[in-house]
Formats: sequence, structure tokens, C-alpha cells
Amino acid sequence: MKNDIKQKNIISNACVKTVGGKPMLFVDGKITPPLIYSLASHCKPMRTATALSQRNIKYFAEAGIDLVEVEAILSNCWRKSGEFSEMPIYAEVAEVVRANPKAKVILRLHLQPPYWWLRDNPEELCELAEYKTTDNGEPYFVIGETDKLTYHESFASKKWISDTSEKLALLCDRLKNSDMAEHIAGIHVGSGIYSEWHYYGFGGHPDYSICMQRRFKEFLKEKYGTVDKLRAAWGNADVTFETAELPHFSRRFPENDSYFRDPIKDRDVADNLECLQDAVADAVITFCKIVKKNWNEILTGAFYGYFFGVFGILATTGGHLSMKKICDNEKYIDFLCAPLCYYENRRVEGTFFPRGLLESERLNNILWLTEMDSAPFEIGIWQNGKTVKDNSPDVKEKSSFALKRNILGNLTRGMGAWFFDHHTFDDPVKTSFLKDSGWWEDERYRKDIKNMREIYDRVYSLDYKDETDVLLVYDTEVYYEMTRAVFSEETIEP
Repeated sequence: MKNDIKQKNIISNACVKTVGGKPMLFVDGKITPPLIYSLASHCKPMRTATALSQRNIKYFAEAGIDLVEVEAILSNCWRKSGEFSEMPIYAEVAEVVRANPKAKVILRLHLQPPYWWLRDNPEELCELAEYKTTDNGEPYFVIGETDKLTYHESFASKKWISDTSEKLALLCDRLKNSDMAEHIAGIHVGSGIYSEWHYYGFGGHPDYSICMQRRFKEFLKEKYGTVDKLRAAWGNADVTFETAELPHFSRRFPENDSYFRDPIKDRDVADNLECLQDAVADAVITFCKIVKKNWNEILTGAFYGYFFGVFGILATTGGHLSMKKICDNEKYIDFLCAPLCYYENRRVEGTFFPRGLLESERLNNILWLTEMDSAPFEIGIWQNGKTVKDNSPDVKEKSSFALKRNILGNLTRGMGAWFFDHHTFDDPVKTSFLKDSGWWEDERYRKDIKNMREIYDRVYSLDYKDETDVLLVYDTEVYYEMTRAVFSEETIEP
């Protein structure tokens, strides 16, 4: 099919380069403070064509923030019958440009396959050991779907990786050759739960699909090389690469008094956890490579590197521990991102506490972007299964303080952030359909945002100097050897 979008030879150019001791964002050759307005455009009210979104894109442009992240869904373009069409994503970008002609857009691209693909490829689906996955009849994309019975792709599926890579490359080619190319600054790849690369079964129910069993055998061959080394590591004189099986899920977190696994008897469990983590990292790297191969002039990145705020058990079930592999592929990955640790940033008395190991990112020329996705306190935040609102007279003052703390804390680390305009929490049924105003529309917060942008303008280009005098070293791989959480958010929450 001939692309009917008007062609232009102008394309955006965005990159991250280490300058002055930190990874620095450049857009069209100019140092650009990494402050972004992000729309939860998988929700109908936050699609870029709505009056609400148009209004807020303009508000942020008035504050000097032209970088805009929008959510885009690959499955909307990927049809079972008929040709691939980039138009649903093109339209989201075009509407941002209508509101702000100077906008540079980062696409938060959800790579979950279409419903029909999941139904047509049962052998490529994630299968949880103690649950039987069934067709839940949901032919549409649901970003927050964590249902253990729902169809999901297995991260070990080579067909999903291959088919998605093909469509991702096609999308890059189409958009690169469209008249929106000069307005697209990056592609933020995502899949898994919330598209944050938490593998399905998050919380202790890992993938036991045929795909993952096959990957586990391949992982063991790569790790140990010979059968003798495998047998020595496992303390099993009979095991081979062909007979090695995924350990029963109940052995992952046994109910005993030990915090650590037996280094030999439980080696298969630790290897299973490492294999799962590597599957996530490999998918991230593969898709970032596809973007760079087909559109090297734009940014690539992903939600990855969650470490703090997901202690112990959650650290091993989230999918973010293969940091060395990610850092070893930094030439394909410009940025990593995550929300702040909620138990800190959602309290006025809390502190700036990013989830990632920011020094590791900085030393590997990877820009860290913090997602500020906590609503002003008067709107309410979702905590422990209920909406909590602050009705005190000084609530806007407290919200203003928390907003500035949670954004400017990134500047002290040489990094950036985005203001996530999400949805209200009053009614879980209505949150995807009803919304009256953006989180940051209040004049008080708009003034704060403009002031913070001016601070970034003055400070961001300066050389980074770490003033700390204490070194803390964190080992992400130690969690493969642990049986339970040493700390959890529940023990830290007030």
C-alpha cells in the first residue's frame, strides 16, 4: 500500500551524550532540559485530540516544555486482514502538533500483540504453573491487565519477538518518511504488566510455558557450557541440558526460616529466576535495537531498572534485575525510566527517592527519567485499595512542595523527569472514560512547573559534580539467592 501521508525530508534528531560528567539530552543539536509532559492516552479523555489534552499540551508549552510523551498501541496498527497502517499513531502525534507546533513527541509504544494474534498462537502464550489460561474474550488492549487467566504473550516466545520486530521496523519506516518525522523524538518500548516490563505472573507466579521451558534449556547451555559443569552446579549427577526442567513454583519462596537458598540444592531455582529476568532484558534490548537500526536519529528507552521500592520477592518477580546486560547494550538504549518510590513521594513528609540505581545509568551514558505519576493531594492517590484525599486548607501548598521536591530532585542527580497526567481514582469503572481536568491545570502548579523549567534552563548544562562522600554498592543478582523479602513497602509505609 502506498503511504498516502505527505512526505518530507526533515526528521527530528535526538540523542543522549555524556557531557560534563552526566548523560545529557540533545534535540536537534541543542542541549534540552529533560522535562516532559506525558499523557496517559490509553485512557479516552487523555487522547491527544480531546479538549483536555489540547489545553494541557498548550499549558506546558507556555511553561517552556515542548517535549510530550503520548501512549501509542502497536496492535491498533497491526491487522489480521488488510495491510499494516501507521495512521492511529500518526494521528496521535499530529494532534500534539496541532496544540503545539514546536512539540517533540516521544511515543510510549505498547508492544503487546493483538488479541487475534494471541488467540491464533496458543503455543506462544505465557502459562502460569497453577493456573490454566483461558480466552477471556477481550479483543481490546487493557494496559493494566494482570489477570492470571488472561491471554498474554510469553517473553520467551521467539515468534512474538520476530513478528513484533517486523511490525516495529515497519512503523519506524512509515513514520520516519511521514510529515510528522520532524516532531518525533523517540520511541519508548513497553510490554508486560502496565507495559513496564514486569513479566506476567508478577508476585510469584512465573511463566511455565513451553516457550519458557525451551528458553531455560538454552539458558543453561549458554551459562554452563558443559553437562559436567551443570551437574556440579546443581549437585545432580544425572541432569542434562535436555532433561533439566523448570523447578516447581512452590520452591521459589519456601515457608521456612531461611532468607537464603541452598547454593547447590536450590541452584535450579536461582537459575530459573535469572533466566526469567534475562528474557525481559533481551526483549527490551531487541526492540531498542530495531528502533536504532531503522531510525537511528531518535531516542530509545524503556521502563527498566526498578530496584528500590520492590525489595525481596518483588525484586525477583518484577523482571528488572539484569542491569548489567542492559548497561552492556547502552549504545541501543538512551534512557531508562520508572516512577518514584511511592511510599516516599506520595507523602508530604517523604523524600525524593528514585527506584533506579542512577549512578549505574550515569556511568553508562543512560539518561534516567522519573515518572511523576502521583496526583496532587487534593485529587487523591490510590493507596491500599482505597482513595485517599487531603481536604486540609493548605493542601495545595503541600502538593506544590511535593511536586517541586519530586521533580527537582532529579536535577540534583543530573537526570530528568516527566509530569504524568493520569486519571482520577474516584471510581475504578469510570477512570478510563471520565475526566474533567488535568492533574496540573491549577494555576499554582502551572506556575511551579514554569519555575522549575527555568531552574533546569539555568542549571542543567552545568557540569555534574557528586558531592556525596559515602559509597553504597548494590548487587541486583543477590536476589536470585533469596527466599523472601527482607524489606517491603508494607513495612515502611506509615
